[in-house]
Amino acid sequence: MSWAEGTPIGDKREWRRDDDYATISLRQTRGGNWAVSFDRLIQAPEGEAYKHELVETEREALELVGEWQAMYDV
Repeated sequence: MSWAEGTPIGDKREWRRDDDYATISLRQTRGGNWAVSFDRLIQAPEGEAYKHELVETEREALELVGEWQAMYDV
C-alpha cells in the first residue's frame, strides 16, 4: 500500500495511506522543533494506533515520516 501527500494547510503537511485508515502529519512547532504524528483509525484491520515525536530539524522529521510510512504499510 502506498502513501500520498495531500495539499499542505498552512504549515502542516499530511500523508494519507491508500486505504484511508492512517495518516502521518508534519508541522513546525512555535519553538522551532518539528512535530511528526501517526494516527491510525480504530476501524483499520490492524487496530488503532497513535504516535507523536518531536525532532530538531525538518530533515529529521522527513526521515521519520519515511520510516513510519515503511513501518505502517500494509
